[in-house]
Amino acid sequence: IAGPGTNILLAITSAILLHFGTFTNPEDMSWLEVNLFNTILINCALAIFNMIPILPLDGGRALSSLLTGKIGDKYAQTECYGMIIVIGLLFLPPLLGLNFVMKSLLFINGMLINGILALAGH
Repeated sequence: IAGPGTNILLAITSAILLHFGTFTNPEDMSWLEVNLFNTILINCALAIFNMIPILPLDGGRALSSLLTGKIGDKYAQTECYGMIIVIGLLFLPPLLGLNFVMKSLLFINGMLINGILALAGH
């Protein structure tokens, strides 16, 4: 979980630095403030994406460490198909007109960003 944890820590650090900015709305943001906000967006998205419980992502590794016995062994064997599953989950639903995966990830990302900004005093 070190990767997503680092992403969250970087997002919090950027939000704290952004708190010292002077902007009141997005049109008034300086170059530094825009890039700090982009850092928050990107790091939150990376943290959420990496926590999808599919091997070889970090969420899959965390789930794998919690599973024991035959279930853990069977789950570990899915690692060779993990990236195919991830690509399928991200690209196949939009092609079929189903955007539930992307909408779910964007919803969670928005909640995380709002939480981090609230934590930093925005």
